[in-house]
Amino acid sequence: MVVEGEVVRIKKEFKGESEKVRYRIEFEQREGYYGVMLIHRFYYPMWPQGNLVMSTLKVEVEEADEYRPPMLCLTTSYFRDSWYGSGPERGSKVCVDASYLPDFSLLDHDVVEEIENVEDLKNYINELKDIVVRFASGIFGAVEPDDGEE
Repeated sequence: MVVEGEVVRIKKEFKGESEKVRYRIEFEQREGYYGVMLIHRFYYPMWPQGNLVMSTLKVEVEEADEYRPPMLCLTTSYFRDSWYGSGPERGSKVCVDASYLPDFSLLDHDVVEEIENVEDLKNYINELKDIVVRFASGIFGAVEPDDGEE
């Protein structure tokens, strides 16, 4: 962890689930704000040759404005570097209302410091998934037809 004035920066790298996979976590947090985290997964299909697929998950809270509340946003992006072509590929973004998460600690540097290996990363990602699934269930539950019970 590096502290520069009011900014905390964390950069971690560790071995993945096989010798062909590596992870890098980059995190930055200004004092008084939620942090922004990038989780990179590097997959080398022909290890140790240079081909690689990089998948990135960006986790951030977008600040509120006059039209919307603060939003927890998860953004994915992919980059392929191979003999058959290189460049960015598909990506997606999902945002949920973060105003219902007053004690949202997943973007705090103390929590990020605790991620040391693949198992810790899986647990962290599962917590993010639970938040998104819980909000999505609530959204669809408001308009979903009943099962016929009265």
